[in-house]
Amino acid sequence: MNNAKERTSPLTAVIMIPIALIVALPLYYIVVNTFKTQAEMSSSPFALPTQLFLDNYATVFGTVPLVQSFANTLFVTVVSLVLMLIIGSMAAYGMIIGSTRFTRWFGAVLVLGFIIPSQSTLIPLYRLLVQIRLIDTLSGLVLLYSAGSIFCYFLIQGYMKSIPYELVEAARIDGASEWQVFWHVTRPRLAPIMMILVVLRFGTAMAVIDEYLIFGGFNRASPTYTWTMFMYDQAFHLGLWRQGYGAAIGMIGAIAMMIVMAGLLWLFRPKG
Repeated sequence: MNNAKERTSPLTAVIMIPIALIVALPLYYIVVNTFKTQAEMSSSPFALPTQLFLDNYATVFGTVPLVQSFANTLFVTVVSLVLMLIIGSMAAYGMIIGSTRFTRWFGAVLVLGFIIPSQSTLIPLYRLLVQIRLIDTLSGLVLLYSAGSIFCYFLIQGYMKSIPYELVEAARIDGASEWQVFWHVTRPRLAPIMMILVVLRFGTAMAVIDEYLIFGGFNRASPTYTWTMFMYDQAFHLGLWRQGYGAAIGMIGAIAMMIVMAGLLWLFRPKG
């Protein structure tokens, strides 16, 4: 075994450090402005705060809609994400195990889900949910966003092909049903791709705005008034331009969501 230490080229550091600083700049901008007054933020947005101004956070914690809006976001994000992973993995398993000419053609048709812009389907989906009486409900949002199962299906299917088929055959010989083969043999081996999908889909599900707008919009009494809408409403929509306040809402929500995502990563972690 070669124990020689690998040395990083100085050119790599020269290139990567500026890129890292550019990536970190938006986060720095948000964090420092949560501790500034509106006047100080407008005059020097990138400078450090002259004094520790905590009124933004005090106002956030004293605002009643924050708790409910965050709970709405948490429900929609976690439930839709779990559904996407379950539906996507089961569909990928069925399409691989029961591979026929029909399933191959059907898989090709699913690719259309990536070609059609999601914004072009908002009005038909809105009318559909009105007809089935799920408009302006969290269940309707979960159903709407669970369409991301197609994305999960394609990634899981590609990863599932790397699992030795001999494991499935051995389980069948031992008398396992098809459900037992999937749940006890195949599913545990999908943990790495599941963790990747949790990271990829979690942030997207949490930040969705278009779908929320067509449901309840900026109506605080609406059950679909989520944390994302609350942040946008306070920072931009009301015309007050309270970006420091909006940034404080974003930081609190982001920290809380990272805790939730850590729990999901633990749930879908590789075992054994």
